[in-house]
Order: sequence, then structure tokens, then C-alpha cells
Amino acid sequence: MQRRTLSFASADETLVGELLLPAGTGPHPAVLLIGGTFSDTRDGDPALNPSGKMPAHGMFKIMAERLALAGVASLRWDKRGVGESSGG
Repeated sequence: MQRRTLSFASADETLVGELLLPAGTGPHPAVLLIGGTFSDTRDGDPALNPSGKMPAHGMFKIMAERLALAGVASLRWDKRGVGESSGG
């Protein structure tokens, strides 16, 4: 599999993420892995965890790697103000 860090504009901010491509020549089917509540990082983990009740689990990273092994590309990114993404 091939990992590519990329960035894109969102209003006045820059979001940074990872495109994970399966081995072999494309085109490949692709999915977006978009975090919901408490999924702030591109890996699906909470950025801030003051209560200690939400451990890092890396579920989006695991899903992306498994999808790549199955021949599916994926894109996931850090929310605004988290990880490498700018903003607040």
C-alpha cells in the first residue's frame, strides 16, 4: 500500500490528511473516512481527552489499512485545529 500526506483548503484553513492507496495499478474504488463525535484525528481518536474515558484506538487508521488490503483507497484527515490541520 502507498501512503500520501495531502492538504486541502477549507474556508480560510488548511486541513491535512492521508490518502491510502492499495498496491497495484488503479483506478481503485475509494471511500472517505469522516470522523463524528470524539473522532478528531485522522486516525479516529479524540484530540482532547480530559476525562480519560476515551482511549486512543486508531479505528480509522485500522479501517484504512484493511480497506487498502482489500483494494479500496481511502482518504481521512485531521479536523480543524487538530493534528496537522490549522484553525480552531
